[in-house]
Amino acid sequence: MLRRLLLTLGLLSALACVAVQLNDPDPLQWMAVYGLTAALYAAALFGRGSPAISGMLALGALLWALRIASRLDSPTLALGFDSEELRELGGLALVGLSALALGRFGTIKRDRPGEASGR
Repeated sequence: MLRRLLLTLGLLSALACVAVQLNDPDPLQWMAVYGLTAALYAAALFGRGSPAISGMLALGALLWALRIASRLDSPTLALGFDSEELRELGGLALVGLSALALGRFGTIKRDRPGEASGR
């Protein structure tokens, strides 16, 4: 029950992230990242989660975050989250960590016919 609730909250959060990208200077790439995250949450919610796909998203997001982090300088860091780069870095870190968690814990196992649910 708790797992289903957390997956639902993750799905709704990812969809909200897709929606707010409409005001972003470069919305399509970010809508794709958050949209894929939402799709992974939905797949996990319906028992179709894929650790391999979650792992690929996690790796891609974390590598992209490292690329952004490598370009940060003192003036950008001084801006805090008023900086577009730091917000992007934070979003990618959240996507990467979410994808890692989905790969490890995200799939709701379906009962086989004749088995009682352990939940």
